[in-house]
Amino acid sequence: MSGDIVIGRGVRQGDPLSPLLFDLVVDTALGKLPAEIGFDVILLAETREGLQIALNAFSEQLARCGLVVNPNKCGLVPLVPSGHQDMVKVVDGGFVVGQSPIPARTVLEVWRYLGVDFMGVATIAASRVDLGTALKRFTKAPLKPQQKLRLLRTYLLPKLTYGLVFGRLTAGRLLELDREIRSAVRSWLQFPPGVPGAYIPAPVKSSGLGIVSLSSSIPSLRRRRLLALRGSSWEVARVAADLDFVQ
Repeated sequence: MSGDIVIGRGVRQGDPLSPLLFDLVVDTALGKLPAEIGFDVILLAETREGLQIALNAFSEQLARCGLVVNPNKCGLVPLVPSGHQDMVKVVDGGFVVGQSPIPARTVLEVWRYLGVDFMGVATIAASRVDLGTALKRFTKAPLKPQQKLRLLRTYLLPKLTYGLVFGRLTAGRLLELDREIRSAVRSWLQFPPGVPGAYIPAPVKSSGLGIVSLSSSIPSLRRRRLLALRGSSWEVARVAADLDFVQ
């Protein structure tokens, strides 16, 4: 029998083994928590003491595998129900991971999780900043028009899809985003004024550009998400499908 083998952190970010090893380590860390507490790396608890216990167990197991939780990349949203006022309050934190405090989100602070913007505990309107900034970068980049179209089609639009499907937005906002996209595409390809707008979202097999129309695709994806929730075998998911903030 050999002595204890100390696990280091020799796999660089981007290595093909990195996501596999990360999932294995996180699974062992979540195994230290009650089944009701952990989802991915979001920790939930009904009491302050319970949440701190969960944080300690999670970080200690990660440390055994050579990983360290970075408090600066963590966020805390402590919610306390106020029955007399029929509301939920966001209170001060006071939680630590290791010896470092976890910064608490304020009521007016905008924070992002998986591409969806939140303010306090509620989702806010989907932002146009990401799309506008990316389109300007593509326009200024020393690339051929075909390369810009490929970046738009295969990188930018799929990147924005998740946030638009799960974020809060209106049909008017989707139309605005479509107009921004069409305007950028027209400038890249230097279209004459007579080219119809339907040419841009038309499928490639129909001699179009195949740039997905957000105002057409996002509503159907949102509907599919809600139908999947209503058809879930988990009762909590079925109930959540009818809540206003989910829809």
